[in-house]
Amino acid sequence: MRKLLRQARASVAAEFGATLSVHGDFQAFGQVDREGGYTFGAYDNRFTRASRGTCIVVKHQGRKIGTYACALFDAHPSMSEVMEGPGLYFDGSDDHLRIEGPKARQWFHAMRGSVGFSGGIWVSKAYRGTPLSHLLVPMLPLLGRAIAVECWGVDHVFAMMPEQVMRKGIGQRYRLSITEPGIVWHHDGADIPMWFGYHPPLMIVHDALSFLDQGLALFQAPDTGTARTAAA
Repeated sequence: MRKLLRQARASVAAEFGATLSVHGDFQAFGQVDREGGYTFGAYDNRFTRASRGTCIVVKHQGRKIGTYACALFDAHPSMSEVMEGPGLYFDGSDDHLRIEGPKARQWFHAMRGSVGFSGGIWVSKAYRGTPLSHLLVPMLPLLGRAIAVECWGVDHVFAMMPEQVMRKGIGQRYRLSITEPGIVWHHDGADIPMWFGYHPPLMIVHDALSFLDQGLALFQAPDTGTARTAAA
């Protein structure tokens, strides 16, 4: 893990003059001005029901321009009961997640034990569409998922993306093995359709080793490590 992070830091510094810092909770994540973007409660120290968390913050020319976060949940009896029971967070509002659709429910029911929730990916508007942004979108979750597997020993790792992100094709750049619709996020009085993504620990280790072997070239080549996207 140290070698992986060292190589990532050296790569973004050499190519873009950017710095990458890793933190043991969500405090640093919450201190980033995400240009009006909502900070999901599962990645907020005040509201999360996660047993622990980590975040990554990227700086360029003194500005915080990118984030990532991952939260660890104890999924007993399964992740579906956690999501629809106590929930991933509670901020005093009626915000909640609902599983809608039999395939999504089967996946979350199958997630048991230690589960990492990978997300919080954000890049400043001024950097979107740039080579640095195209690197950060796949690299940050690769690093965060590796932390969850190597440091936390998780049994499963999943992510969630708004449906519009999937329609734009951005979700494919997260390099997930499986993506499915079937989640609804009730936020600020409205229902927001979401997709979830899944990446097994073995693939996460494989991705990390591939990055150690190939460096940034891993993200420039066609993605052959992720595959199945379900029809909506």
